[in-house]
Amino acid sequence: MTKIDRCKCCGKSFAEIHKHAQQSRTTSMKRLRRELEMGRYCTACLPYLREMFRTGQTEFDEERTL
Repeated sequence: MTKIDRCKCCGKSFAEIHKHAQQSRTTSMKRLRRELEMGRYCTACLPYLREMFRTGQTEFDEERTL
């Protein structure tokens, strides 16, 4: 089973992104996208980022649809 664990556009893992959000106390997706330049092209990571903000989860099963 393949895990989805990063934004393909910016190459950052969701764990790195989550750590940045916690350290900078960022709660806004818009601000986080601007700061890390992620989710700008294909936007495929956005549902996973929303789930990450909601649950703290940073790895997702490929078969699971969000």
